[in-house]
Amino acid sequence: MMRFACPRCGQHIEADDDFAGQPVSCPYCQYSFTAPLASTLPPKAEPSNDISFRCARCGQHIAIDAAGAGLTVPCPKCGQNLVVPAPPKAVPVQNPASIPVAPPIITDVPPIIKN
Repeated sequence: MMRFACPRCGQHIEADDDFAGQPVSCPYCQYSFTAPLASTLPPKAEPSNDISFRCARCGQHIAIDAAGAGLTVPCPKCGQNLVVPAPPKAVPVQNPASIPVAPPIITDVPPIIKN
């Protein structure tokens, strides 16, 4: 897997090594260019506590530490003031044994015949 930036919009792109030196289009701005022969960006960092969101005006991807939730920050690309959203809430994982299960529906019951 190789990583490089779009020469027009700067968005980071990941592509299979098979795309090295091949014509590609940026999935963000649709700019067509030739992919580099090797990665030009460092490997992805480990997951962090960053809150990722996009600027409503220009679409710029922004990542802010979770401690910044609720703060107003300027978009680095267009300067629009943005409120950092709250981090998504974790969804608790339930033990499958604790999830209630409906009783089975029996469909092969012979009809009751009155004598």
